[in-house]
Amino acid sequence: MTVPYPTKLPPSLPVVAGLTAITTNEGEVRAAFTPLEENKAVGPDGVSPRLLSRCSGEEQAVTARLNTTLRRLEDWERRWQVTFAPQKIQLLVVSRSEHDIRPTFNGAQVTPQPELQILGVTFDSKLTYQTHIRQLA
Repeated sequence: MTVPYPTKLPPSLPVVAGLTAITTNEGEVRAAFTPLEENKAVGPDGVSPRLLSRCSGEEQAVTARLNTTLRRLEDWERRWQVTFAPQKIQLLVVSRSEHDIRPTFNGAQVTPQPELQILGVTFDSKLTYQTHIRQLA
């Protein structure tokens, strides 16, 4: 492997006092990950460029879309001078495969749950309703 500019230092990130969250959108995520050369070595974070490139349209896009929607909800919350309790927010990822989607709301990370109950109906991530059926039996 050849490093094109071995003496060139990587760019440093700007430091902003009081910064609590960094938000992005789907286009920025795709633009950053899609052109990665898949055959390059693993970076300092230990994540393969192949993985980042191939997953660029999935979890990152979903998380970015969720974060954008939650930012709009936070703006609405401030405009109308109401507050939502982040600990009461529930997230259920409905999918056949495993995903690591973790959006943030008011500075708190929203963790997906394996199942949740809405109006007495228990939903699970694969929409099998097994838990709900067991509860009724």
